[in-house]
Formats: sequence, structure tokens, C-alpha cells
Amino acid sequence: MTGKQIEPQEPTPDKPSALLERLRLPYLLKRYPARGVRALFVLVNGFLTIGLLTSVAMLSGTPFVFPSLGPTAILLFFNPNHPTASPRNTLFGHAIGILCGYASLWLLGLTDHPSALEDGVLV
Repeated sequence: MTGKQIEPQEPTPDKPSALLERLRLPYLLKRYPARGVRALFVLVNGFLTIGLLTSVAMLSGTPFVFPSLGPTAILLFFNPNHPTASPRNTLFGHAIGILCGYASLWLLGLTDHPSALEDGVLV
């Protein structure tokens, strides 16, 4: 048979796996139950992310934590290799949510009214 022989290439590690190796999680996964190690990893990452956003909110004086942040953090940290956990999907999803929120303000004629944080909620 004539032709070039194809040599197998080393699989390139994806970024989440490289991060897990850097944090010594493979060692912990061998030594302790995987479910507990991964739950702790998700808990610590979620806590740090929401803590960072809370710090930004306190420094800037504006609310920076929003309801969809929790599910986004779970999606990104619990299953980072899943196709829906890509940063592109996260950014586009939140951008669509912002546009829909602004469109509802515009449709209801509330774009010129002050924020509920400033004016309060009137029933």
C-alpha cells in the first residue's frame, strides 16, 4: 500500500480539563467520591463568581446581581464541556433577555419613568 501513514496525534486537553488538572482535581477525584469533589468545585466557583459580582455592585453603587445569574453559574461550572455552556451562548442569552426587557418597557411606555430602585414599586 503506497501512501503516507497517519500518525496518531496526542489529544489536546480542553480548557476545563486543564483547569481541573491545575487545581489537582484528578488527584482528589481518585481519592474521594467524585460527586462530592465536583459539588465542592461548583460551590466554590459559584460562591467566588457571585462574590466578585457583589463586590463590583458595592464598589459601583449599582445592583449587579440579577436572577438569571444563578442558573448561568450552575450551567457553566457544573457541566463546562456541554455545548450550551459556551460563553457565546451565555452572552447572547443575556443580551436577548436585556433586549426583551427593554422592549417591554418601550411597549408599556415606561422608558421615561425612573427606576423602581429610585422610585419604589407603586401598586
